[in-house]
Amino acid sequence: MAHMIPDTPPGWGPGKASERDLYEALRDRLDDEFFVYHSLPLFVPKHGKEAEIDFLVLHREHGMLAIECKGQGVSCDGSGRWRRRVDGAWQDMERGPLEQAQDQVHALGQLLRERIGAVFTSYAGELPFTFGHAAAFPRTLL
Repeated sequence: MAHMIPDTPPGWGPGKASERDLYEALRDRLDDEFFVYHSLPLFVPKHGKEAEIDFLVLHREHGMLAIECKGQGVSCDGSGRWRRRVDGAWQDMERGPLEQAQDQVHALGQLLRERIGAVFTSYAGELPFTFGHAAAFPRTLL
């Protein structure tokens, strides 16, 4: 079972059911060598605003994966435009789920590079592990 931080799943409420499903799946299906952070706050300098990494999965050998979790009411049309349903009406999303996760993992990577560089003056700027991003849609039917 993965180490979950925080150690309690998200509560019930609007938009939380999908996150709860993914939280429980990651907790129950990953072994104890994985650490999973849920709702990790992060500042994204590229966009000049606060963001949240829905799930950050860490493993000593496999690296780091940021996952953006979306629930029902999110869709992508044939042209690649992402939309979400808000109060019964469709609204365009500024950034798609994969772009959001990519921005978050890059911002976290940059923060880690800066902190490592401040401690190790010989640091060449490459992170010593693999990292990536993903999107999850636990309650979406295809």
